[in-house]
Amino acid sequence: MSWTLETSQGNEAEKIRNRVAFYLNGKGLDLGCGPWKVTSSKGHDDYCIGVDLMGAEISCSIGKLDLFSSEFFDYVFSSHALEDFEYTPYPLREWWRLVKVGGYLILYLPLTRLVAKDMGLENWQDFYPNMGDDGANTNHRQDLDPRKIKKLMGEIGDVEIIEDEIRSEGNEYSFLLVLRKRSSMCLGITSITSDLSCLCKYHASHSPSLQTEAEQEVQAIPKSKGCPMCKKGRALVIRYG
Repeated sequence: MSWTLETSQGNEAEKIRNRVAFYLNGKGLDLGCGPWKVTSSKGHDDYCIGVDLMGAEISCSIGKLDLFSSEFFDYVFSSHALEDFEYTPYPLREWWRLVKVGGYLILYLPLTRLVAKDMGLENWQDFYPNMGDDGANTNHRQDLDPRKIKKLMGEIGDVEIIEDEIRSEGNEYSFLLVLRKRSSMCLGITSITSDLSCLCKYHASHSPSLQTEAEQEVQAIPKSKGCPMCKKGRALVIRYG
């Protein structure tokens, strides 16, 4: 099916939900979701937090997420949001920072006709309008190229490409990348206790019982009260070599 204005309105994430459901386990973020968060909890300790400027559980820029600690989330998902940034490396580095070792960054992004043609796709005219063309979202700041994103992610961290798909069936005109983090970005960490429910800086910074011993042991998120964002909280211990 060719792109039409009618097929591009609203919830893009719904088009890929079933395809990526396998990766949406544990604790996750949906960045740029508006009111359409991609998933809900599957297990007792699972949750997904929606983040966007409007309509989500947390209202803030998805390009700067200091609210959350590094390498805590099992997955970070984002649909049709990265193209709104003029400078791609910064948000990608920030999103990758949040993914734990073994976790996934899941990107579902529009493929424009210009890029599709350059990739040699015979059906390039079926894809999304180029930036500035009639029908294109006026918030878009660039035409994203999956080849460039893969190259950039290889420079950002130790990444394994799990899924790499051009999606043009039905009402889709996008590409999908599922990227697995193979090693930590945090130098010097030797062990992290994994039995925890929350590691957001909001919780840690607002807790009077937070204890820190620099470069030796950090105890964040006390067991007493749950996080006001995700309603959970247990102890995390990080030991440095």
